[in-house]
Amino acid sequence: MKIKRLLEQKLPSLIQPGKVLVVYGPRRVGKTTLVKDFLKEYQGPYRFMNGEELSSQELLSQQNSAQLGQLISAVSLLVIDEAQRVPNIGLNLKILIDSFPHISIVATGSASLDIASKVEESLTGRKKPILLYPISFNELIQTYGAVDVKKQLNRWLIWGSYPETISIKSEEERSRYLDELAGSYLYKDILSVFGGSSNLFDETYFSRVRSDGIEPAEGRSLYSGFRVKFKLG
Repeated sequence: MKIKRLLEQKLPSLIQPGKVLVVYGPRRVGKTTLVKDFLKEYQGPYRFMNGEELSSQELLSQQNSAQLGQLISAVSLLVIDEAQRVPNIGLNLKILIDSFPHISIVATGSASLDIASKVEESLTGRKKPILLYPISFNELIQTYGAVDVKKQLNRWLIWGSYPETISIKSEEERSRYLDELAGSYLYKDILSVFGGSSNLFDETYFSRVRSDGIEPAEGRSLYSGFRVKFKLG
């Protein structure tokens, strides 16, 4: 059963011409799904772009108002998913808003730490940030009813309310999913805060790992064997 996010009802009032609505939040909480569900009901012309695609990165990274303007020539709303993947995304969003104040923009990013650092300074006074959390208790009640939700209170307390964990029936599968989520995403994000880098797991970094320990790369001197272990039960 699909869970309706309460924030979806507020999006129409949050999306405004001349502003960038930046959707922050932990990874895998449903930011892309939230925006796509909104677009299904959106009445105006829009363009949806995936920042992970090379073609979108090339188009959106051009620091030229005329070329950027071609992206929004026939639309009133531009939606950029995974915006943190686009080089110079903060500056280019600023160019778009300043050059075409009639346009509305929504930018989402699964790496909230990355996108925050890339848009914070460039979009001062031009952005409206919102934070999407995992599914709330009220959203669960809205979908399943208060009685059923309260009956499964232990489940929500133990496994949390990431959308994927709610749809997974097996506890073993939930454990595997959360372990992967923590290992692939949470671990990397925490290290990026302590190490000052959002790309700690590239080949360059691992080439510096020695048999007798870690030789920190430049700018990562705060990292000295920091470990995160995710364990259930």
